[in-house]
Amino acid sequence: MRVNLTTLTLLALLVISFGAWTYVTDSNRERELIASTVLARQRIVSEVRLRSALAGAENTRQGWVHRIDPAWFPEGRPLNPWFLNPDRNWIDVDVRADSARFDPDSIDTSRHAAGWWYNPANGIIRARVPAQNTSRATLELYESVNR
Repeated sequence: MRVNLTTLTLLALLVISFGAWTYVTDSNRERELIASTVLARQRIVSEVRLRSALAGAENTRQGWVHRIDPAWFPEGRPLNPWFLNPDRNWIDVDVRADSARFDPDSIDTSRHAAGWWYNPANGIIRARVPAQNTSRATLELYESVNR
């Protein structure tokens, strides 16, 4: 009986250790994705501000560029790390030109939506995020990458 109890205790410790390791690994991976998304978004924001300020730029009435050109990024266009599929659109441009809109209709992305959203009426760039287990978790993730 003693061997069985010891074996069960060791097995339980192994399962708990594996669960803790998996949790920490997943948590670290999510933090890396968030940081990478924030940096990529900042690259786009900086380039939009620069291009909007340049003489001769085709800007909206509000002073922002109409579209974001991937050629502005010679080292490669900033990608949303959650959505690396090359067949996916890179960025959705909001054609309504509503300066009161600060977020896209859908903050999470379907198979066909772009990883980024841009409103040329106010220069806002947003990263879309993958749907999480709950809508609250999805919103928290969205807010953490778009702060």
